[in-house]
Amino acid sequence: MTRERGRFIATEPLGTDGEAGEARVWEAVCRAFAARSCLGYWRYPFFSDTTRKEPDILIADRLFGLIIIEVKAITIDRILGISGHQWQFQNFYTTASHPYQQAENQLYALLRYCDVEPQLQRQVSARAMVALPAITRQQWQERQFDRLPSSPPILFAECLDNLVAEIDRFPLLQRGNPLTENFGFQAPSF
Repeated sequence: MTRERGRFIATEPLGTDGEAGEARVWEAVCRAFAARSCLGYWRYPFFSDTTRKEPDILIADRLFGLIIIEVKAITIDRILGISGHQWQFQNFYTTASHPYQQAENQLYALLRYCDVEPQLQRQVSARAMVALPAITRQQWQERQFDRLPSSPPILFAECLDNLVAEIDRFPLLQRGNPLTENFGFQAPSF
Protein backbone atom coordinates (compact mmCIF):
# COMPACT_ATOMS: atom_id res chain seq x y z
CA MET A 1 0.00 0.00 0.00
CA THR A 2 1.46 3.35 -1.01
CA ARG A 3 1.23 6.27 1.32
CA GLU A 4 -0.74 9.17 -0.08
CA ARG A 5 0.95 12.54 0.20
CA GLY A 6 -0.13 16.03 -0.55
CA ARG A 7 1.41 18.10 -3.28
CA PHE A 8 1.79 21.83 -2.78
CA ILE A 9 2.43 24.54 -5.34
CA ALA A 10 3.33 28.10 -4.34
CA THR A 11 3.75 31.09 -6.60
CA GLU A 12 6.71 33.40 -6.30
CA PRO A 13 6.62 35.88 -3.41
CA LEU A 14 5.20 39.23 -4.46
CA GLY A 15 6.49 41.31 -1.57
CA THR A 16 3.02 42.43 -0.51
CA ASP A 17 2.14 43.54 3.01
CA GLY A 18 -0.02 40.51 3.83
CA GLU A 19 2.41 37.99 2.41
CA ALA A 20 3.98 37.02 5.75
CA GLY A 21 0.54 36.14 7.13
CA GLU A 22 -0.32 34.19 3.99
CA ALA A 23 3.01 32.35 4.29
CA ARG A 24 2.21 31.40 7.89
CA VAL A 25 -1.16 29.93 6.88
CA TRP A 26 0.37 28.26 3.81
CA GLU A 27 3.06 26.57 5.92
CA ALA A 28 0.37 25.32 8.32
CA VAL A 29 -1.61 23.93 5.35
CA CYS A 30 1.48 22.14 4.01
CA ARG A 31 2.18 20.57 7.42
CA ALA A 32 -1.43 19.61 8.15
CA PHE A 33 -2.20 18.16 4.72
CA ALA A 34 1.21 16.56 4.00
CA ALA A 35 -0.01 13.00 4.61
CA ARG A 36 -3.36 13.50 2.84
CA SER A 37 -4.28 12.89 -0.76
CA CYS A 38 -4.57 16.49 -1.89
CA LEU A 39 -3.28 19.25 -4.07
CA GLY A 40 -2.74 22.70 -2.54
CA TYR A 41 -2.08 26.03 -4.22
CA TRP A 42 -0.93 29.32 -2.80
CA ARG A 43 -2.48 31.92 -5.11
CA TYR A 44 -4.12 29.78 -7.77
CA PRO A 45 -5.21 32.08 -10.63
CA PHE A 46 -8.23 31.29 -12.78
CA PHE A 47 -10.69 33.22 -14.90
CA SER A 48 -14.43 33.31 -14.35
CA ASP A 49 -16.51 34.94 -17.05
CA THR A 50 -14.55 38.16 -17.55
CA THR A 51 -12.88 38.44 -14.15
CA ARG A 52 -9.65 37.02 -12.81
CA LYS A 53 -9.84 35.26 -9.47
CA GLU A 54 -6.94 34.24 -7.29
CA PRO A 55 -7.76 32.52 -4.00
CA ASP A 56 -5.09 33.05 -1.38
CA ILE A 57 -5.09 29.30 -0.69
CA LEU A 58 -6.92 26.58 -2.61
CA ILE A 59 -6.91 22.94 -1.53
CA ALA A 60 -8.40 20.03 -3.47
CA ASP A 61 -8.54 17.21 -0.92
CA ARG A 62 -9.79 13.70 -1.68
CA LEU A 63 -12.11 13.65 1.38
CA PHE A 64 -12.83 17.35 2.00
CA GLY A 65 -13.28 18.39 -1.63
CA LEU A 66 -12.48 22.00 -2.45
CA ILE A 67 -11.38 24.44 0.25
CA ILE A 68 -10.73 28.14 -0.26
CA ILE A 69 -9.02 30.13 2.46
CA GLU A 70 -8.98 33.92 2.28
CA VAL A 71 -6.14 35.20 4.46
CA LYS A 72 -6.29 38.56 6.20
CA ALA A 73 -2.98 39.27 7.93
CA ILE A 74 -4.40 41.96 10.16
CA THR A 75 -4.26 42.59 13.90
CA ILE A 76 -7.43 42.98 15.93
CA ASP A 77 -6.83 46.69 16.63
CA ARG A 78 -7.03 47.45 12.90
CA ILE A 79 -10.58 46.12 12.57
CA LEU A 80 -12.97 49.01 13.23
CA GLY A 81 -16.13 47.00 12.83
CA ILE A 82 -18.03 44.40 10.87
CA SER A 83 -21.41 44.99 9.26
CA GLY A 84 -22.80 42.01 7.40
CA HIS A 85 -20.09 40.81 5.03
CA GLN A 86 -18.24 44.14 5.11
CA TRP A 87 -15.27 44.56 7.43
CA GLN A 88 -14.05 48.11 8.12
CA PHE A 89 -10.34 48.69 8.75
CA GLN A 90 -7.95 51.37 9.95
CA ASN A 91 -4.22 51.62 9.22
CA PHE A 92 -4.53 48.79 6.69
CA TYR A 93 -3.96 48.75 2.93
CA THR A 94 -7.72 49.24 2.41
CA THR A 95 -10.54 50.75 4.46
CA ALA A 96 -13.02 47.94 3.81
CA SER A 97 -13.14 44.37 2.57
CA HIS A 98 -15.50 41.43 2.24
CA PRO A 99 -13.16 38.51 3.01
CA TYR A 100 -15.70 35.71 3.45
CA GLN A 101 -17.83 36.84 0.54
CA GLN A 102 -14.66 36.96 -1.56
CA ALA A 103 -13.81 33.36 -0.62
CA GLU A 104 -17.39 32.26 -1.32
CA ASN A 105 -17.44 33.97 -4.72
CA GLN A 106 -14.14 32.34 -5.68
CA LEU A 107 -15.42 28.96 -4.54
CA TYR A 108 -18.70 29.23 -6.42
CA ALA A 109 -16.82 30.30 -9.57
CA LEU A 110 -14.62 27.21 -9.25
CA LEU A 111 -17.66 25.00 -8.66
CA ARG A 112 -19.21 26.35 -11.88
CA TYR A 113 -16.15 25.00 -13.69
CA CYS A 114 -16.73 21.63 -12.03
CA ASP A 115 -20.41 21.67 -13.01
CA VAL A 116 -19.47 21.80 -16.70
CA GLU A 117 -18.30 18.18 -16.38
CA PRO A 118 -21.32 15.85 -16.01
CA GLN A 119 -19.39 13.55 -13.64
CA LEU A 120 -18.59 16.46 -11.34
CA GLN A 121 -21.89 18.32 -11.51
CA ARG A 122 -22.96 19.00 -7.90
CA GLN A 123 -20.66 16.17 -6.75
CA VAL A 124 -17.79 18.15 -5.22
CA SER A 125 -17.87 19.09 -1.54
CA ALA A 126 -16.76 22.65 -0.88
CA ARG A 127 -15.91 24.97 2.01
CA ALA A 128 -14.82 28.59 2.28
CA MET A 129 -13.26 30.31 5.27
CA VAL A 130 -11.21 33.26 6.44
CA ALA A 131 -7.82 32.86 8.12
CA LEU A 132 -6.69 35.49 10.62
CA PRO A 133 -3.16 34.37 11.54
CA ALA A 134 -2.47 37.45 13.69
CA ILE A 135 -5.69 37.27 15.73
CA THR A 136 -6.62 34.80 18.48
CA ARG A 137 -10.12 33.51 19.16
CA GLN A 138 -10.02 35.30 22.53
CA GLN A 139 -9.23 38.65 20.91
CA TRP A 140 -12.10 38.11 18.46
CA GLN A 141 -14.50 37.27 21.28
CA GLU A 142 -13.38 40.24 23.38
CA ARG A 143 -14.48 42.48 20.51
CA GLN A 144 -17.73 40.43 20.37
CA PHE A 145 -17.34 39.75 16.66
CA ASP A 146 -18.26 36.12 17.35
CA ARG A 147 -21.77 37.27 18.32
CA LEU A 148 -22.52 38.80 14.95
CA PRO A 149 -25.06 36.88 12.86
CA SER A 150 -22.72 37.14 9.87
CA SER A 151 -19.65 35.74 11.66
CA PRO A 152 -18.04 33.43 9.07
CA PRO A 153 -15.92 30.31 9.60
CA ILE A 154 -12.56 31.63 10.82
CA LEU A 155 -9.17 30.04 11.34
CA PHE A 156 -7.57 31.98 14.19
CA ALA A 157 -3.86 32.00 15.04
CA GLU A 158 -4.15 29.04 17.43
CA CYS A 159 -6.21 27.04 14.88
CA LEU A 160 -3.19 26.70 12.61
CA ASP A 161 -1.76 23.98 14.86
CA ASN A 162 -4.81 21.72 14.39
CA LEU A 163 -5.86 22.78 10.92
CA VAL A 164 -7.51 19.61 9.59
CA ALA A 165 -9.81 19.28 12.63
CA GLU A 166 -10.69 22.98 12.47
CA ILE A 167 -11.54 22.82 8.77
CA ASP A 168 -13.57 19.64 9.29
CA ARG A 169 -15.88 21.41 11.76
CA PHE A 170 -16.74 24.19 9.30
CA PRO A 171 -19.98 23.88 7.33
CA LEU A 172 -20.02 22.74 3.73
CA LEU A 173 -21.26 25.21 1.15
CA GLN A 174 -21.87 22.26 -1.13
CA ARG A 175 -22.14 18.65 -0.06
CA GLY A 176 -20.63 16.11 -2.42
CA ASN A 177 -18.74 12.86 -2.59
CA PRO A 178 -15.07 12.05 -1.98
CA LEU A 179 -12.91 12.90 -4.98
CA THR A 180 -11.80 9.70 -6.67
CA GLU A 181 -10.20 8.62 -9.90
CA ASN A 182 -13.76 8.39 -11.30
CA PHE A 183 -13.89 12.19 -11.03
CA GLY A 184 -10.46 12.59 -12.59
CA PHE A 185 -8.75 13.12 -9.22
CA GLN A 186 -5.30 11.60 -9.20
CA ALA A 187 -3.33 11.30 -6.02
CA PRO A 188 -0.12 13.30 -6.38
CA SER A 189 2.87 11.12 -7.18
CA PHE A 190 6.44 11.87 -6.22
